[in-house]
Amino acid sequence: MKVIKILAIALFFSFLGFSLEMGAVSGKMPVLHGKAPVHKTKYFVAHGEVVNGKVVVNVPISSANPLIVLLGEKADSVYMDSVYKLKSRRFNTPELENMEVPGVGTRVDAKNITPGYHTFVFNVKSAKKAPVDVVVSEPDSPVELKLVAEPLSVKVGDTVTIKADLGKNVSSLKTVVKAIIKGFGEIDLKDDGEYPDEVKGDGIFSGSLVAYSEKSFQPEMVKVEVIGVTRNGVPFMRSGTTSFMVTKPTTFIDGSIQENGNVISIPLAPAEGRYRIEVIYGNEDHALAYAREDVVLKGEGKNIVIPRPFEAMAANRAVVRVLNMDTLGVEVEEELFVKQFADFNEDLYLLKEKKMHKNVLPESKRRAAEKYGDKPEKNGELM
Repeated sequence: MKVIKILAIALFFSFLGFSLEMGAVSGKMPVLHGKAPVHKTKYFVAHGEVVNGKVVVNVPISSANPLIVLLGEKADSVYMDSVYKLKSRRFNTPELENMEVPGVGTRVDAKNITPGYHTFVFNVKSAKKAPVDVVVSEPDSPVELKLVAEPLSVKVGDTVTIKADLGKNVSSLKTVVKAIIKGFGEIDLKDDGEYPDEVKGDGIFSGSLVAYSEKSFQPEMVKVEVIGVTRNGVPFMRSGTTSFMVTKPTTFIDGSIQENGNVISIPLAPAEGRYRIEVIYGNEDHALAYAREDVVLKGEGKNIVIPRPFEAMAANRAVVRVLNMDTLGVEVEEELFVKQFADFNEDLYLLKEKKMHKNVLPESKRRAAEKYGDKPEKNGELM
């Protein structure tokens, strides 16, 4: 009887002419806000300046065999601690130009260096006074920076937490970690056990900020700079970057999302623009079905009712998203439990998924694939 009710509701909405679309999907359920990637680095950037044809930097080395690159300048000779002449050669990586980083410079492969502070002198051809960067990569160093900003996607007013994991080998008391966010300023990341840090002295330095943006959809870049000492007294530096997305919502859930088994009701606050309401149904981590509808708001609010697909009978959870089709920003993203009407057999589901040659595409994507994609094969030959 419940199946008949669901089918009847779906037919009712199709007769009304709504842009409703639904069907089966396979794979994993989406993660709210998106999973933030972890950036790992064993390098740092030292800032120097060309003065009288020389670039001098005093930096901590925690690796016996670091790779050192002076960006943007060619050096005739390179000395360490004013005594040791190091072998150098031209550095040329044009791909860096696309990232607004000098693609030429001088590369030094240092060997068997004792860890500690060392002074490097680059004798360059240029006599002009100008700022330059020296990049030091230490692939065999025990200190690695693991950097993440979470969640990956936030709305204006939400809190973003930045974590710099340096491992338990560093001294939390003698290590300084700063995060620089363009247009926001600097924040100190601490390993003191106080919010947002979780455990004191575990080598994970944390800090937070409230997301803000004048734009509807804005990426924010975070640059983290570290200078510290290991528990064994070895000085080190690390640099890294990460990012997060900020959306400035134009609508929101006016009340709460309601679910009665047959439909999900999403009350949207008054707004202007084109929106897509999408519901992904699943059982635990397995996605089963989807339903979506496109709506246009002209200053009014609407209660959007999405029927439950037949393929979602065994679902016990759902993720609801409201996307702004004009800005491509996620306005709303919520997860809720739903009534389960059928037993879910994980073994049968995985067997069925394994036998599938390709994922079931939503109707709109299937039509696009037919029109613009590769032609389907017939008897091993393209049609």
